[in-house]
Amino acid sequence: MDKQAPDLPCTWLDESVCLDCSLADELNCRHDSELLACFRQRHLGYRALAFLVVGVASFVTGLWWMFLIYAIVTVLNFTVVESWYLCRHCPFYSRDGRTLQCLTLQGMPRLWKYDPSPITRSEQLIMTAVGGFIDLFPLLAGAYGSWVAFSTNAGLTAIAIMIVLTLAMLAAAGYFGKYLADNYCVRCVNFSCVMNKTSKLLVDEYLRKNPVMREAWEACGYVLGDE
Repeated sequence: MDKQAPDLPCTWLDESVCLDCSLADELNCRHDSELLACFRQRHLGYRALAFLVVGVASFVTGLWWMFLIYAIVTVLNFTVVESWYLCRHCPFYSRDGRTLQCLTLQGMPRLWKYDPSPITRSEQLIMTAVGGFIDLFPLLAGAYGSWVAFSTNAGLTAIAIMIVLTLAMLAAAGYFGKYLADNYCVRCVNFSCVMNKTSKLLVDEYLRKNPVMREAWEACGYVLGDE
């Protein structure tokens, strides 16, 4: 156990507590370097393609504000904002330190105080709005860039590049979304995330093992099922 934080969730306690735990193979509740590496590979590739699509669309249309706004929103989200509306409610965020130690945004600045209670409705709305913009804007920019390239007779090469990039972005979004759904969302301990699909039985069992988090959730109206 971390001597400086005796109320840490079991996620950060000594691994010996996992030996007889029924959740060990059901949740992503411990740090896993292999899982993190797989996520980073897919996430960085997906984001790089998104920036490429928006960049090429900005070049074709001459609207460089699209790339600038997308870059600002995306960078601020992953370095500052997401850790406020999402990460600070996650058990992985509970451990002190200057950077996040988790299975997704590992190494990003840890700027906020840990809050064991569920994510609020307003925070969920912000997450949906910001996440929707970051994921949908490249598709919209690509579609608009394709239309501009076609309508202005920019040449077959420019038209083909824009269409191929847009379709690649659509396929990448589907692939990355499925990867998250299959490997994270059904096993994630940030239970109040709008994308979380962890079963209530697993949520309840995890809360019973972590009284501080359980108390915070019950204070917000959450009701555990019968044991």
